[in-house]
Amino acid sequence: GIYYNSNKKKFRCYENGTWVDCIRTPRTSFYVYSDMQTSGNASLLLSTTTGGTNSITNVNSVAGHPGIWEHGTSTSATGMNSLVAHGLDTGLLGNGDAYVYEAEMRIPTLSTGTETFTYRSGFMDKSDGSDATDGCYFRYSDGTNSGKWQGVCRSNTTESTCDTGITVAAATWYRLNVIPNSAGTSTDFQTDGTSRCQLTTNIPTGAGRGTGFGSALTKSAGTTARTVDLDYIEVSGQLGTAR
Repeated sequence: GIYYNSNKKKFRCYENGTWVDCIRTPRTSFYVYSDMQTSGNASLLLSTTTGGTNSITNVNSVAGHPGIWEHGTSTSATGMNSLVAHGLDTGLLGNGDAYVYEAEMRIPTLSTGTETFTYRSGFMDKSDGSDATDGCYFRYSDGTNSGKWQGVCRSNTTESTCDTGITVAAATWYRLNVIPNSAGTSTDFQTDGTSRCQLTTNIPTGAGRGTGFGSALTKSAGTTARTVDLDYIEVSGQLGTAR
């Protein structure tokens, strides 16, 4: 149904059991937050697994980290577990839109030469745990960048990287931020609120270079299970032009 509200001077429409303004305020921003406390929260994201087991658990009852999703590889040498946005190519960085990605996580046991895995967190367009075709994200493995967090931007698979200078420590919580500027000319990589390095090339901003966001753990050697604990994912965007 529809009626005209003379007090509000607006037409009102009946949708999904309630009355709302028929003409909405233009969209100027968006916000996604998943705190991993319930399966409902986690279902905002898409979980993909090969050779591993998903679980949502309050790992070791950690104080200050309610709700933790534990990525697991099981004992498979090529196990993978990812938690990513349902729309993996629906966002376009730059072009006047300012995006911020944030996640808090820890790696209980580090990657080694015999039990090797790679962890990625940020803007990405893959759910299979591989490097993105288009995206900007953190990457870690023991044999990459001497085991330090690495900033990565990829546009149509062409890659640029930067060294954060932060060596990943086992069982240590990190707050990871990936912040492309609205012009798409620079991406800042932060850990725990401090800027560590920036990239100015291969930020995917062109037509057809859309991306999503998420967190992914991929094993490449060894048969001992490895995990990554994810406390939350938060993504916000301020649109340069109201939609």
